[in-house]
Amino acid sequence: MKKLLIVSFMTTALIYTAATPRVGAQDCSTPGPFREVMQQLTKECKNLGGADLAKCVASAPLYTKIIAIWNNLAGNGPLKIGPREAVYNQTEAGDIVPPGDRRYLAAPSDKSSVTLSVKKKGGKGKVVLSICKVNGDGIPTHLDTFTFQPDAPVGQEYRKTFSGALGQGFDMFMDGQGLLTQFQYDLKLSK
Repeated sequence: MKKLLIVSFMTTALIYTAATPRVGAQDCSTPGPFREVMQQLTKECKNLGGADLAKCVASAPLYTKIIAIWNNLAGNGPLKIGPREAVYNQTEAGDIVPPGDRRYLAAPSDKSSVTLSVKKKGGKGKVVLSICKVNGDGIPTHLDTFTFQPDAPVGQEYRKTFSGALGQGFDMFMDGQGLLTQFQYDLKLSK
């Protein structure tokens, strides 16, 4: 009886995991709190004397204040700058076990372009990478989607430069697909 219950539970969990609808990576499912923080940053920027968020982050003295406000707004919530922040010019190493996912959020850029690099370091997991930018009004724009196939060789790299980055926050969503495989990677957002 105990074995039957365990098998039944595992079967139910497997069906639930496989059948649960997932938001497509290309849909820019940028979290509402991130969009709200971008809107709040725009308001704070205007309070500091900037015309808009792009002009604030282009000004070195204001950019420092905007990042301090970002950290304050993020608090201990889902946007807390920490292990899932995409820190500009810093490599983030990670591991996804599908059907899990990982999201990296980056504070508004003070440069006109940014380059994203995601390199496969190991594993056999399939991962769909979606990149969006979010303006000061909290409106996301889908930039690109790329799929790392399960048989992709170690060392395969997605690398792309995006223009129009000034004053934009970035949302990189990595959607692990399949079951109980791994995908190890390095992610770097450069400006």
